[in-house]
Amino acid sequence: SRFSKFLEKYGVRVQFSVFEIQNSNRVLNIVLNTIERKFKNRFDAGDSIYIFKVSHKETIRYGSATLIDNDLIII
Repeated sequence: SRFSKFLEKYGVRVQFSVFEIQNSNRVLNIVLNTIERKFKNRFDAGDSIYIFKVSHKETIRYGSATLIDNDLIII
């Protein structure tokens, strides 16, 4: 719950466990550093956190996703 609320400060929840953060590398570094410092030790063997950096050159979008024109970071 705390981790979800933390991620919602920087992006939007796309699905229950999928967050999309569109921002600068500086913000991404803040997110990564906070995960390392504050949350990493709280994750147990059942938790999985994936961070994907996706660029427009690698992404095909349909529907409302076509309105997004910035780099895409999915957490």
